Amino acid sequence: MATYTATNVNQPPKRNCTGDQTVNVVVAQTLAVGDVIQLCKLPDRALIIDAVIFREKNGGDINISAGGTILLTSTASGAVRMSTNSPDNIGMIVSVSATNPVKYKLVTGTVASASITGTLKLQITYTMDHPDSNQV
Repeated sequence: MATYTATNVNQPPKRNCTGDQTVNVVVAQTLAVGDVIQLCKLPDRALIIDAVIFREKNGGDINISAGGTILLTSTASGAVRMSTNSPDNIGMIVSVSATNPVKYKLVTGTVASASITGTLKLQITYTMDHPDSNQV
């Protein structure tokens, strides 16, 4: 079991408070069972609108989580969209404790079964432009 950090991440500006924001992540690394990859960061109070994962090859299952809550699970090659895979998470607000000085949550991928090879692409769309964002 190992922990990796994604290196090909297109992260929006940290304090962009209006409109939809999209994070794109590309991982081209072999991952074994139990491996965790830190994919990107989502700011505190971000409202997740959509998430899509695309895998080039079949392999083991991978769970994509934000702060411990599973957003989606990919079990084979092809695309999985959060809105059809786990509709309860649409509208999920990323929340960090008010006393925590770190104001973001990591989005991670955890390999649950068998190794994963080939390219993995993740796209998460969120907004800070909503009543519960508490942005100033």
